[in-house]
Amino acid sequence: MHLKFLALSGFKSFARTTTLEFKTPITAIVGPNGSGKSNVSEALRFVLGEQSVKSMRGKRTEDLIWNGAEAAPRGNRASVKLVFDNTPEKGKRLFNMDFDEVSVERSVYRDAESEYFLNGTSVRLRDIHELLLPVHLSHGGYHIISQGEADRILSAHARERRELIEDALGLKIYQWKRGEAGKKLEKTRENMREVVALRRELAPHLSFLKKQTEKIERAKKYREELIALYRTYFARENAALKKTTEGLSGDVGALRAELTKIEQVLARLTNTAEEKNGDEVGMFSRELGRLEGEQGILERQLRERANTSARKHVAFADIEQLAEEVEKETLVERIKEQVRAFVAKYRSAPAAGIEGLEKRLVVVKKERQMLEEKIKQAEAAARARQSAGEERFHLLTRKAELEVIVRDESARRAALEHREIDFKRELGEAAALCGRSAVEYEKGVAAVEEREQDERRRDIERLKIRLEEAGGGGALEVQKEFSDALARDEFLAKELADLEQGAVSLESLIKELGETLDREFHEGLERINTEFGKFFSVMFGGGTARVREEKVVRRRREGVRENIDEHAAFEAALAAEEEEAAAGVEVEVSIPRKKIKGLAMLSGGERALTSIALIFALSSVKPPPFIVLDETDAALDEANSKRYGDMIEGLAKHSQLILITHNRETMSRAGVLYGITMERGASRLLSIAFDDALAVAK
Repeated sequence: MHLKFLALSGFKSFARTTTLEFKTPITAIVGPNGSGKSNVSEALRFVLGEQSVKSMRGKRTEDLIWNGAEAAPRGNRASVKLVFDNTPEKGKRLFNMDFDEVSVERSVYRDAESEYFLNGTSVRLRDIHELLLPVHLSHGGYHIISQGEADRILSAHARERRELIEDALGLKIYQWKRGEAGKKLEKTRENMREVVALRRELAPHLSFLKKQTEKIERAKKYREELIALYRTYFARENAALKKTTEGLSGDVGALRAELTKIEQVLARLTNTAEEKNGDEVGMFSRELGRLEGEQGILERQLRERANTSARKHVAFADIEQLAEEVEKETLVERIKEQVRAFVAKYRSAPAAGIEGLEKRLVVVKKERQMLEEKIKQAEAAARARQSAGEERFHLLTRKAELEVIVRDESARRAALEHREIDFKRELGEAAALCGRSAVEYEKGVAAVEEREQDERRRDIERLKIRLEEAGGGGALEVQKEFSDALARDEFLAKELADLEQGAVSLESLIKELGETLDREFHEGLERINTEFGKFFSVMFGGGTARVREEKVVRRRREGVRENIDEHAAFEAALAAEEEEAAAGVEVEVSIPRKKIKGLAMLSGGERALTSIALIFALSSVKPPPFIVLDETDAALDEANSKRYGDMIEGLAKHSQLILITHNRETMSRAGVLYGITMERGASRLLSIAFDDALAVAK
């Protein structure tokens, strides 16, 4: 026996913690209608993971929680715990867990979702399913027949009936694995689409980076050629500069110093040069002639002024102005003043003119005297210059020679200096463009003709242009980005290949699981038919019964994937119409002495017996740890009740039975009887004797 006990706390009508122990193969639960005994079977569905509140006779989750009554206030939590004995039997444990006892618990709150616990540790519902499915347990399987569901296996559709049979055969685990594999396959395909999309998104950038890298490689090649050319050029240029330096004259400074002294002597001699003194004598003579002429004119004017009367020169306009002013005036003193002013003006004019001429004549005579003295001095200096003529001639000749030498040497040195500046500049440019290796040239080579260096300069400029066009900048960053992008693409390609391999493996697994399901279903169907026929014959005193597979053809649309290479996408781009055979299960029975064609012709009692026979047949083929039968015997008469009792005793050899019943015969087969009564609005559990059970059941 594997089932140890069931504990309910706050679940539906069980206000307080209630524990049912299962110490015998058959445990019966009895009680009047409305006492809550069927809540026990629903508690088992709940703890095994049932998600449909409707299947537990509720409308919403809160309906599963104690809602309050006289016995206890309203609760906020419902909890059901199921404990199994997991000690090894014949070297094998019921559950694949290294514990002698395994507990499964589920709790639900009014304001939250369910929580699941495995041996007290919080787990997922999936973990519960993984634990239970291998031992043929599930929340909605054939092993829990709730009140009024005995006929479910007959009234179900062919496909639903197949699912019940698959559950009975323990094929749920394969279906679950196939479903999980299908989800993984879909997720894998989704991941493949994402990876392909990522590679598509990466491809243009990778292509761009590849082109940039190729340009960088070309630039690298040009740079290497340029470095080699630079080294040769700099070696030859350095030799040419050295040779030119060695060919220069000695001390240019001494020549410049001699030239400076000559220029100083020539400057001194020039102060007394003939050309300058000759000029001064001529200039002074011309100025002397002018002064002599001016003196004669002044003397003549003085004589004329002395003989001229001032009255004769009174301007007529002045007389007219005086007359007008006199006519205007009426006081006599004012007229007198005007006349006196007029007379005084013309009386002083001749005298003032003569005085001015006399003063100018004195100045001219003095200037003439000074000029005559300068002429004498200039003539003396001219005579002195003639003695230095020969010296000045020789100095000028030497100066011309020195100027030619210095000018030629200066030009050569200036050219050399410019060439050295260009050399240093080119060294700097080469180092900046190509690195230090470009300026590490050989120092001991011979100079070459300038024509060869000019050709090298042209080659260098051409390579510099090609290098600039190739875009050598940011090479390390671009190459690293390309390397990273290439590694990313290779990673995605490998991931895509792995995903493709995973998809192939999943498809193979799904196919294999499908084949296993199909094989074990058909093998199980044969065993079920053997047991179904036996139980049916016992229930009806003869007759035959069997289940058979029926195929229903339907059509569906399914995405077809394209072939994938490293550049093509995985996507559901094509659609195909294909036929699929969905198999169901039909039930065929033949009752003794009655012509029955189909289940629809069975009476209520006959349907109940047929359902029981089929349920028992299912349970016999792959026995679950326990089976719950909620009033499946309600429609049986006394004779059939005895047959039912015999069958459950046989069934109890393979699975523990929990029977919810009003039937006396069924009660008699139980090792433990629990009575459920309703007290103060809550269900209460009683462990009772057989005779008491009969009373409680009523």
